[in-house]
Amino acid sequence: MPPYGLRSDPRVAVLDHCPQAPLRLYCFPPAGQGAEFYVPWRELLAPVAELCSFHLPGRGRFADAPSHTDAHLLAGRLAAAVRAQDDERPVALFGHSAGALLAYETGQALHRGGRPPLLLAASAMSAPHSGTARRTFGQLIAQGQASVSSLLPLLPGHSPHAANPDPGAFAAAWTPLLADILLVLQHRFRDEPAPPYDLVVYGGDRDSVAPPHELAAWCDLVPLAPPPVLFPGGHMYLLEQPDAFCARLRDDLRCAAHRVPTERRHESAPGPSEARRPSDCR
Repeated sequence: MPPYGLRSDPRVAVLDHCPQAPLRLYCFPPAGQGAEFYVPWRELLAPVAELCSFHLPGRGRFADAPSHTDAHLLAGRLAAAVRAQDDERPVALFGHSAGALLAYETGQALHRGGRPPLLLAASAMSAPHSGTARRTFGQLIAQGQASVSSLLPLLPGHSPHAANPDPGAFAAAWTPLLADILLVLQHRFRDEPAPPYDLVVYGGDRDSVAPPHELAAWCDLVPLAPPPVLFPGGHMYLLEQPDAFCARLRDDLRCAAHRVPTERRHESAPGPSEARRPSDCR
């Protein structure tokens, strides 16, 4: 176990070592979660991408370190962790829920450092410049535990809303979740030139946290971005259909690796038959 000072920084977790893959995919965990959230994807994305995530302070093996609540500061450290793993392959970033905000800010930090990602894939999170996420997460806090629980996946051994939860388990589950909510509430968008990377946006057609009509605003940030792709389900729709979702993500990663123009990707990489798109962003 590294010293406390090192454990306060995020560390890359390579979930599926795949050196022959043409790119590395860094997946940013949703609110309150760690790298283990993406472990089920290990066999679903090869050989298109080497699957990586992050061990974040305040959860998992670094549970006794304080969580970060400053998105810009954390994104800078996440970008440094990505750069430290650089093996000359291009990288793509994926984030779900609050992880999408971190993925965006990390992409911006990588861009400012001269090595932008090929692709940003954002899921179940309203666009960072809209301010909608701050209002929505604030409302969840105001409505209490039952509403906040909508951000939590139903993972084995992870049931913070049990009738009589163990206090230690309850704290372990809720402390990083509340820290990530605070991170979203404190986030302030920095107006910067349009990034050079491609963008894809996914969501659940019944998501009350990031409803479909809020996802389209991501298109304001990246010119020629395709409209969002919707899957059946709520905020954790991707847990209900991992095969279908990862098939779509694989297609978008493959296009990014071959640098297919964004306007052609929308036509050349159709999603699963049950996926549908809302009206065009523009």
